[in-house]
Amino acid sequence: MYQHLVVLNAEHHRQQRFTPPRDLSHARGLMSAEIVAAEVAQVLASFPLAFLYPQPEQPMLAALFSLEQDRNWFVLPDGRWAVTYIPALVRAWPFALHWPPNAESGVLCIDEAAFSDEPDAELLFDDQGGDAPALARARTFANQYGKDLQATRRATRRLHEAGLITPWPLKLQRPDGQPSAIEGLWHLDEAALKQLPAATLADLCTSGALGLAYAQLLSHARLENLQKTAAIHATADEKKQQLDEQMQGLFGGNDGGSLTFDF
Repeated sequence: MYQHLVVLNAEHHRQQRFTPPRDLSHARGLMSAEIVAAEVAQVLASFPLAFLYPQPEQPMLAALFSLEQDRNWFVLPDGRWAVTYIPALVRAWPFALHWPPNAESGVLCIDEAAFSDEPDAELLFDDQGGDAPALARARTFANQYGKDLQATRRATRRLHEAGLITPWPLKLQRPDGQPSAIEGLWHLDEAALKQLPAATLADLCTSGALGLAYAQLLSHARLENLQKTAAIHATADEKKQQLDEQMQGLFGGNDGGSLTFDF
């Protein structure tokens, strides 16, 4: 989703303008997105949840948008989002928080793809070097998201330390009827959860980790929605291919020569 993030700096970006996203085309290649505990209830209404391990010992909770690499089935051809709730990470673009090693807080970055010289583009900073209104709103959003993200990661780490996250050998049926194995996903081990001592369960409950555990389990029901979405896209892709072939046959035939306008 992000092409090239740079740290925002009032000195370097004083006169820089950017164009806020008019749609969600920037998320078209986003197969999944990390979510925070504060949005789990909304996310759970539409998306299956899975744990991913981008770093050893630190799982992240992610919403799944498709089962194809670099594709998001919830971004419509015109850039609209297909369901009601848009996860925070998707809404944050072109801004993002980056945590330098051992830093206690993140620094605000922007995707250079959003830089613009268009007349209606918005300034990032005012004449005094302070945040312009658009950047001030983005910074407030990013800072809150960063706090929620850190708290969520602490909770998912507790689940990991309790031995509750296990590989998810997920197999779904493709639209052509063939089984498809999805690798790299993890889910909650419900059997292990039931065997935890009362003290450990109480600790997970207090930390908020237990709520995330049950959310991930409940989200299994959303896999059916994802499979239906796959079938819809497969049908659309087939129709598009047929249209391309028909247009190629109509206009793309090789006549053995070139067309010349001679006035």
